[in-house]
Amino acid sequence: MTVLAVTVMLLVAAVAVVAPRAAWSQAVRDLDVATDFPTVAVEPGERAKLDLQVRSTPAAPVELAVAGAPEGWDTSLRGGGFVVGEVFADPDEPPSVSLEVDVPAEAEPGAYTMEVIGTAPNGLRGGLTVELRVQEAVSGQPSLSAEFPQLEETADTTFNFDLQLDNPTPRELTLRLEASGPQGWQVSANPVGEQAATTVTVPAGGTERLSVQAEPPPQATAGAYPIVVRATGGDQPVETELTARITGTHTLTLAAADQRLNVEVQAGETSEKTMVVRNEGTAPLRDVQLQASPPSGWDASFSPGRIRAIPAGEPAEVTLAVTPSEDAVTGDYMTTVSANASQAQDQVDVRTSVETSGLWGLIGAGLVVVALGALGGVFRKFGRR
Repeated sequence: MTVLAVTVMLLVAAVAVVAPRAAWSQAVRDLDVATDFPTVAVEPGERAKLDLQVRSTPAAPVELAVAGAPEGWDTSLRGGGFVVGEVFADPDEPPSVSLEVDVPAEAEPGAYTMEVIGTAPNGLRGGLTVELRVQEAVSGQPSLSAEFPQLEETADTTFNFDLQLDNPTPRELTLRLEASGPQGWQVSANPVGEQAATTVTVPAGGTERLSVQAEPPPQATAGAYPIVVRATGGDQPVETELTARITGTHTLTLAAADQRLNVEVQAGETSEKTMVVRNEGTAPLRDVQLQASPPSGWDASFSPGRIRAIPAGEPAEVTLAVTPSEDAVTGDYMTTVSANASQAQDQVDVRTSVETSGLWGLIGAGLVVVALGALGGVFRKFGRR
């Protein structure tokens, strides 16, 4: 291949590369580099990130560079996950590019400026001046708070807390959420509306709402239980403590100790039946009153007639005494018995079966014998005539 041929090929390649840029250089007439937040506050040792908008009319490649950064400050332009030096600027859909500035840990408080310069192929330039104000304490630390940190529910209810996560720092934070409670409790913390998420991103100077759910175990008794929520991933973890107070459920049952709600009685005699008052709830029952409503003319009562307290899940035995009236005839009767506390009550019907006394049977048999003897005497007296 001759020298002339090689020279021609190189000239053709150069024209192919330069021709498009020459076309852009003739067309570009407007170039703008901008950001929504040209002045930001930072702390020493932090990284500031500013999102940029680069627009060119018409669309064209734009070279980007940072000028005037203080000595010792590191800057970079990033887009699409890469460090970039040129972007394709579109007036309708500007590229996603950001300026990142690492502030030295020894930076003194004050205002520092730098410029982001965009250059079009035809030499048209657009610039953006940004200012970083270094302060010793720009803000406090992120914090968790709840308007109602203590809730009261029964043991069969899920506790739902609403929390607010504040980020007063000058940078966006992505934090991992953790929640814990007593043994047996099911506790979770998530961003509102995102039950499957375990992390939350909070913009600089912004807030995010969190939802915390705490479900007690079925056997949980009345009392106060701590729920701890943490957000980790920042300079320091933040946490807050909530309180789930179980007021307890109140359920009372009254039954016979032998599971048989019947008693055999005799007219005028007292019979006893052991009954059981059980607290089926998760909170204590206090001042339980026992009452009995027998048929008219009968007597019925409990011993004791009042129970001062029954712990959750525990039974208490009482004795029911039933005395039918003297003239009660044989048959089945109902005696209604009840146990009453201010929080719960229960009542049952006890069938009372009246049986004839053995004494009355002997008296009846004697009367029959007397009657038969009298009849026999009559027959003998008048039978001889």
